[in-house]
Amino acid sequence: MNENVWGYRTGGTSNDRFSRKHDIILSYEKSGKHTFNLQHYLSPQKYKYGFGKKHGYELIEQDGKYFKNAIARDIWDDIEAIGTQGKPNDPRIGYPTQKPEALLERIIKASSNESDVIADFFCGGGTSLAAAQKLKRRFIGCDSKVPNIEVSYLGVYPTEKFASIPHDEFVDFVLTCYGASKNTAEGKAHGFRPPGQSEPILIGPADPKKSVSGKEVKAFFDEIKARLEPNKLVSAKIIGWRFDRQIVEYIKILEKYIEKHTLPLKLNLIPLDSKEFRARVLQRYPNIDEAEFFLRFSKAPVIGDIKMKKVGELEYEFEAIDAISTNEDGWLVNCQWDFDYQEGHFAADKDYVLSREKVTDKKKGERFKAVLKAKHMFEKSGEMIVACKVQDNLAGETIFSKKVKI
Repeated sequence: MNENVWGYRTGGTSNDRFSRKHDIILSYEKSGKHTFNLQHYLSPQKYKYGFGKKHGYELIEQDGKYFKNAIARDIWDDIEAIGTQGKPNDPRIGYPTQKPEALLERIIKASSNESDVIADFFCGGGTSLAAAQKLKRRFIGCDSKVPNIEVSYLGVYPTEKFASIPHDEFVDFVLTCYGASKNTAEGKAHGFRPPGQSEPILIGPADPKKSVSGKEVKAFFDEIKARLEPNKLVSAKIIGWRFDRQIVEYIKILEKYIEKHTLPLKLNLIPLDSKEFRARVLQRYPNIDEAEFFLRFSKAPVIGDIKMKKVGELEYEFEAIDAISTNEDGWLVNCQWDFDYQEGHFAADKDYVLSREKVTDKKKGERFKAVLKAKHMFEKSGEMIVACKVQDNLAGETIFSKKVKI
């Protein structure tokens, strides 16, 4: 679609050729449908006149110079390279081909919308991922080598994906999120949050449908009680997806025991997908914007049924009925259809890879909303399995299939 030239001014010249001070940025589209949002830049102006809203732009004054907010073309020379002398620069992170965040922001803003997925399979130092997060995009990034950096964006995680991971990996994930260290000694506690061992942590099963057991809680409690010291309060945490009613009642019994014997001990049940857990995580990152999206666990959407209507000899209309997001502040952003579904292998029809429309909401502003209807012409009659996949803005997705007679 475009061959964009990013020109920059850095040190170093050549005596036998023009200095190479540009990168080529190519843009492609595959399906015939693509997103493009106009971008603007500050265009220097020599004189201070002929400006105003009636001309479609305003004069901007910076450091005694005048600019207009002009539409960007395919030559970009307004974004400085990393290391340009006398210019404000992004800090170097140790990656040799590090690009300025402003460059990645322009590319991402031009070619995507909020909640879209940005994929960078050669992400290097992660600048593209940082820019995507700031711009409220989801992202996928990988590279063969990365500098020594700390990943501080914890992401949005579909809860059902945790059911299949080993418990040790789940424990590591929760402790990392919570800012706690792993218990390397023998014992029932999985980890501790500083200072010292005053905040022991027990972590429940990785499967979101399972609760920590009473046997595990009792062993955890007995271990802590045996190590209590006078006048040294211990605040124990039990973190899990859910807690059975019996566990909640058992904790109340233990709290009465603690009160009766005046033990310096507190017990807290903390659901993983609660605001309480997220708030504790965010204490480590006080300057994070859009904290609600900094760490979220998303549940799968639901589809009640698929309704079908014959409109031609072999042509049918389909609609996903009672399809909703089950996440707080969630909504469906895309709907895909497979008209010859094979169990376990969803292949979206080429006409329904992206089935959505742009809507305007008073609270959320402009956003994408899934279109839940489809039409398809079958090649022959017989029994078929039709499947619908819906996705929400928090990475939750589900597939609903139905056997139909054509």
